Amino acid sequence: MKKPVFRLPCELFCQIFHRVVHDYVHLIPNPVAERQGRLRPLVYNNSPADPTILAQVCSSWREVAVAFRPLWCTTFIKHPSKYHVHRTHLWLERSNGFPLSLTLISQGNINATWKIMTMLLERSRVWREIDFRLPNAVIPAFSEACQIADTCEMLRSVRYRSQIEEEYDYFASENGGDMHELDGVKFVARTLEEIKPYFDDIWSFFYSSPKLLHVAWEWCYNGNVFPRNTPFRDLASVQIGFGLAVNTMLDVLACLPKLKVFSGKVLQENASLPPQVSLHQPYCLPLTLRRLRSLELKSGTRAVASLMEGLMLPALTDLLLVYDQEEDESQPSEDAESIQQLLQRSQCRLEALSITHHKMKDEEALRYITIPELGYLSWLCLVGTFSKEIVAALSAKNPDGSPVLLPHLTLLSLHRIYGIEDGLLATLLRSRQPTLTKCSLMTDSRYGPLDDAYMMAHMELWIWEPHSHVLGLSVVCVRKVQNWLGGFRADRDKD
Repeated sequence: MKKPVFRLPCELFCQIFHRVVHDYVHLIPNPVAERQGRLRPLVYNNSPADPTILAQVCSSWREVAVAFRPLWCTTFIKHPSKYHVHRTHLWLERSNGFPLSLTLISQGNINATWKIMTMLLERSRVWREIDFRLPNAVIPAFSEACQIADTCEMLRSVRYRSQIEEEYDYFASENGGDMHELDGVKFVARTLEEIKPYFDDIWSFFYSSPKLLHVAWEWCYNGNVFPRNTPFRDLASVQIGFGLAVNTMLDVLACLPKLKVFSGKVLQENASLPPQVSLHQPYCLPLTLRRLRSLELKSGTRAVASLMEGLMLPALTDLLLVYDQEEDESQPSEDAESIQQLLQRSQCRLEALSITHHKMKDEEALRYITIPELGYLSWLCLVGTFSKEIVAALSAKNPDGSPVLLPHLTLLSLHRIYGIEDGLLATLLRSRQPTLTKCSLMTDSRYGPLDDAYMMAHMELWIWEPHSHVLGLSVVCVRKVQNWLGGFRADRDKD
């Protein structure tokens, strides 16, 4: 008699595979996935899983897996080679018109890159999400192909990048010279300045989608900060990878009435600025963005505070601040008052707060977490240099047993804690039960026996394995927390 698991329908396994693989993002590099990724498409970066695994179980599983289109709709290709071309064609055929989420990251193999891009362009009408990073040599041909390609009427999200660095040496080593020809199309290594004139045509193709909601611009484009004919009024999510002065940033935000999620870098007033934005949307200060729920800002403290002073965000729930350690000469707590004033002015209820500032110590962190308007905060991530003072403050309890500070926290992340006494971390987590469901605590040394015993007994709390608290994993830990927050946003936005 078959085991119960083998009596389940194959379709159910396909659904489980689709949900688990697509909902989980691996952050720690996976050597197996990196090696296999050179030979075949994957679903996500550093993930060795792909739907051919199900097709290899048995003939009945293969029949169902091949016919289950959602399994084949997400394709991740990094550094394409000749081995990717046939497999990519296979995935696209099996997706059979299902909306596609595509990632193609290429540095210089023109032959494989262009063959794959040609296949993708043939299916542009079912693009849903695209993330392309292409060699500069491909851009002129890509621009020309976009002008004659089918529509991209289902496209909702675009991230498009070219090479910033010089690519001549790499191009020659990958393609056997400074010029490569494929199917009558000539490809020549080019600098970023040489390909800027082609950006407008490429982005105009992306902008032709009536469903476009999310764009990510990595740097300044030709002549203007943004590509021509940008549909500002329709965008709900925007990421800007280059810096803008405070006034310019406000000008951009004023043109985004439907904005829900924004990420950008604010320059100091004395920083060198890119060309000014040619936008003429009148507005009054403070600028009110009624739909903005998530705001991520990167820069020095003074610039962030200046921008927040010009905003009113009644729907704000997530605030993420990342301070540039090299550029910022101010103290990390200078904007605590600006945050409080923003929350008071907006009358919003913040749910998630993430602050990364390597100069931040206990005193500055306490100024943030004691802001009265943060009483309903459920997610807190602080990256700085902490000691037992911040741990004690977060462990303090009222006579009725409830936490004194931030009683509704469900996720707590502190990086890094120095000189902590054994048992204090266990006390902190115990004081937050049962509300706290996820945590991430990085220390400068291994946990003592009391803390270690508690961590091992409560593995369900950890975002990653509790023994991975060494300093070298700080970037991984922060990215992990941000992805938990990203998943939280996605689930909330579906409602």
